[in-house]
Amino acid sequence: MALLTIPRVCLSKLGLLLVFVVAILDVAITLPMKSSPSHPVLPPSRPVPPPPRSRPEPPPSPTHPDPSPTPEEFESGFPLRTDIAI
Repeated sequence: MALLTIPRVCLSKLGLLLVFVVAILDVAITLPMKSSPSHPVLPPSRPVPPPPRSRPEPPPSPTHPDPSPTPEEFESGFPLRTDIAI
């Protein structure tokens, strides 16, 4: 009943003041949260697994000789070996 005695103009001004105060408080609360690094905007991503360990190359097998040409083969332009499997 007490609200009926307050003029309508005063109620509208109080309403606008209340909206203004709520807007300022909203900005004041959310602005530090956006700029703070302790509150990330994006969720943390899954940790990246470490790269797989490279296996050491096995030593050359005695049954499979080194296919690289010898200096004589390289100079002559064609292979001189006959033990290389095709």
